[in-house]
Amino acid sequence: MGKDQLLNVPIRYSTKISVSLSSIHKLNPEFSLCDVDVLYVDENRNGTDISKDVVEDAIYSLYGVPIVGEWLEDESRFGDHGEKIEITRDKITCTITTKPIGFVTQEAINTAEWIEKPLPNGHELKTWLRLHKCILWTGRYKEAQSIIENGTSQSMEVKFLDGDYKENGYFKPSKMIFSALCAIGVEPCFEEANIRRAEYELDSFKLELQTMLDEYKKFNESGGTSNTATATVQNNSTNNNPQMEGENKMDLTKFTALLSDIKCEGNDCIRYELLSADENKIYVFDKEEGYKLYSVEYVMSNDDPVINWNTKTEGDITFAEKSEEVSHLTAIYNEINDTLSKKYAADYQVKLDEKIKEVSGEIETKYTKLQGDFETLQNSYSVVKEKLDKFEAIEAEKAKQSHIEAVKETLERFEKKIGKSPEFIYFKAKLENYEDVDLEKLDSDLTMLCGDVLMNSNTKKTFSYNPTSTNVNKYSTENELTNRYGHLFDGFVD
Repeated sequence: MGKDQLLNVPIRYSTKISVSLSSIHKLNPEFSLCDVDVLYVDENRNGTDISKDVVEDAIYSLYGVPIVGEWLEDESRFGDHGEKIEITRDKITCTITTKPIGFVTQEAINTAEWIEKPLPNGHELKTWLRLHKCILWTGRYKEAQSIIENGTSQSMEVKFLDGDYKENGYFKPSKMIFSALCAIGVEPCFEEANIRRAEYELDSFKLELQTMLDEYKKFNESGGTSNTATATVQNNSTNNNPQMEGENKMDLTKFTALLSDIKCEGNDCIRYELLSADENKIYVFDKEEGYKLYSVEYVMSNDDPVINWNTKTEGDITFAEKSEEVSHLTAIYNEINDTLSKKYAADYQVKLDEKIKEVSGEIETKYTKLQGDFETLQNSYSVVKEKLDKFEAIEAEKAKQSHIEAVKETLERFEKKIGKSPEFIYFKAKLENYEDVDLEKLDSDLTMLCGDVLMNSNTKKTFSYNPTSTNVNKYSTENELTNRYGHLFDGFVD
């Protein structure tokens, strides 16, 4: 892709969205807050190299951009960026199938921070841009609520306004803007951001709760004459001790009695744990929604409280140093902390077991497939080997017979020349296994033998003596040859 093709075109990157269950200000109950790890700087596996300076220059453009997503109803998860190409007889159109489920707040821009986190390999440390307190419309969209409950991958969408390619092929933008953050259900480009669901923003709420405790301490020291109507947290729902004295005395047992009638769904557990109360609100923990802290407005009618649950507002919680004056708060903290620790430990173990089971299943499936492929290959090899052995046996037999025929042909060729000689007959008789005979040596040996036989034959014809009969009339008129030598030796014998 060329430089001009990259500029002013939406590019999508990926990381994860995680959830913060906290808000130190009053929040629309239809909203929930979330944190987003947007991207890490420098080179990424998608072929871009985005510097920290470029990101910081573009952070302003994040304000108000939508958090979008395409929810796959059949699979109960998010899809990808949600682009669909439609082809008709007249035209080709590209339809965006994602919808907004939240947005980036100004507070998220103001509190944006850089954090250091390693990649999944554990060896490479990356610098991430993190946003706090973005808004999700959980009251309107169940897919937004699924992010609150489980978290999901996230892919940023940007437009490159200027930049150029580096020598290694990476595109390095010099100017860009953000256009959206997209919730996705597939592996993101910015791999495995390792974002977990945020718990409580302890530091942000610390001052608020400490102020409450300081007011309570002043109230006790003044003997209950303080104008600040602040009630302490109850250790449990059966604590019947009044929380104020004098004119400000407030009996919280009426609140606990009302709350005790509200049970968790599916069991008899009391859903709300009373923490404290003031002139207008009570503060409770909701055990059914992950131990979130809520404030709820109430009014007194004939000395009985009437709670308006429509004003239920989520809040933060933190804890001050342990002291004698707040020992009951510490007890509540310990109880909640133990419960949450057990809950998250159990959830972690369940997820760990599920992951181990999933990975084991994948390994078992791959092993079974490889075993099947190996057996198939082994069977195919056996069939091919058997056919090859048969073919080689046939070819070997053909070669053997061809060799024997060549030996016979050589013998017949020389037999025509010296076949009647004793030397040839003897030589031929010594040949036992024709298949083991070296043809070149056989031809050479027979050639030499043939030469010897023919030479010997010609010598005998030249120098041998053949007696003849002749008539000699020396001493008589008639004399016959009576022996093979005639009269050759007559002069030497009597």
